[in-house]
Amino acid sequence: LRAVALQDAMNGGNTGPLAGAQPMLQVVAQACQVEGAALYACDGERVVPNAVASIGPAFEIDVNDPLVRHCLETRALAHLRSTGLQQDAQTRYVAVAPVLAGSDRLIGVLVVERMPFLSLTYENLQMLMVLMGYYADGVEHARATHGIQEMAPAIPYAFALDYARLSRLRHETGIQSSVVALVFDLDEARDALFEQVVRSRRALDVAWPVRNAHHRAMLTLMPLSDAQAVSAYLVRIEDMLRAQFGTDFSSAHIGVYTLSVPAEGAEEALMRLLHRCQLDGASTITAVQADGTRDASVAGAGPARAG
Repeated sequence: LRAVALQDAMNGGNTGPLAGAQPMLQVVAQACQVEGAALYACDGERVVPNAVASIGPAFEIDVNDPLVRHCLETRALAHLRSTGLQQDAQTRYVAVAPVLAGSDRLIGVLVVERMPFLSLTYENLQMLMVLMGYYADGVEHARATHGIQEMAPAIPYAFALDYARLSRLRHETGIQSSVVALVFDLDEARDALFEQVVRSRRALDVAWPVRNAHHRAMLTLMPLSDAQAVSAYLVRIEDMLRAQFGTDFSSAHIGVYTLSVPAEGAEEALMRLLHRCQLDGASTITAVQADGTRDASVAGAGPARAG
């Protein structure tokens, strides 16, 4: 669900405030057994009356419906058993779920009109909210993610999405995250070093292994990691190389580059890092799997020289 907003925009679909709405709603309908629902964008406190996506028979939203009003007022899922809702409230709907970007910025509402009675359970409604949260997260970062991938098409979606998310986290909280790039010569001796580095990444990190005609590079996005954490990571990697291969960064001619994910200008900062690694240009750059095999080729990088 995080990916549908970006995919829809890249395919020339909905690029509005709720990009990817229709495929998202189809996923939600299947997962939660929804038979009739519509998704509406919100402009501030106002619900835009034209549905951006729908499942089942078409219907017009009643903005004065008790469930709609309750959802708008509380920024929470509204259904007939919601706390604070009058027990005798007359409603056309089964549930109304908010689409929240960030903590409480309302960008849309999902109005569920038809749903099997046996599916109207607490667990199913909670699943509905979880799915809407995943979708809202993708919507919130789709523009920045799309911008990054337009600048460097080789960047995997997961890397671009988390990079955009961590830039926003830096802006809102000041919490630092980092990118570390290790650049290797392309020969059999260093292939083994590269593949060992790929295998040794932390579970929390997002890896982007790439190659061009002459070099391989391992870019690691390290969430919630400042310069001290980066130094510790590099020490661990270098100690591992010494223990297993009897070499270090300098002896193996491994280029080391770092970037503190900025709060502003994140896309440009990442492009500058790629330039420092000499992974920009017009030649072919190839994303590789964790085992070092090629995955896909796209235009975007020239020969790199570590240093």
